[in-house]
Amino acid sequence: MPYPDDTIITPRRRHTDAAYPTTSDIVEGELAINTVDRVIYTRDDQGNIIPLDGISSHTDIFNSSQTGHIHRPIVTTSAATFYRVDEDDENSLILFTSGSAITVELALNSTNEIPVGFIMHVHQQGAGQITIVPVDGVTANSSRSLATGAQYAALSLMKVGTDAWVVVGDQE
Repeated sequence: MPYPDDTIITPRRRHTDAAYPTTSDIVEGELAINTVDRVIYTRDDQGNIIPLDGISSHTDIFNSSQTGHIHRPIVTTSAATFYRVDEDDENSLILFTSGSAITVELALNSTNEIPVGFIMHVHQQGAGQITIVPVDGVTANSSRSLATGAQYAALSLMKVGTDAWVVVGDQE
């Protein structure tokens, strides 16, 4: 049945990979679609741009100060032998290149606020084994160990509670 005034709804659209709307692109309640990424966005009454992709949770809402919603991990390389996980590491893949052992520390939420649902990945590029080390008061659960099994192994770190993590991947 047609609308009473025969209105045609046409969402804003982009045809470019990883092109996301900003608050200057759409107004409250308006829809935008990226046809390459196949994600529909809307703007709420608080100025937040919200992806309606059926995958993102409510913690994926981003506001006008952010540039967009990122689906692929941000890849960085580190030669460090000590690394403390930080909220900026969300949705990242860190390639560790050190030939010496690497410690990746999970700090208390009271000293390093990382949201529940946070996910990041680490990859052992070099010979140095990566070991995930929770500080006192932090729990990291795994079906095996908290260390990579060999060179080129990868681990995923997922925050599941205030001071609780799950580690999965190529463990020793």
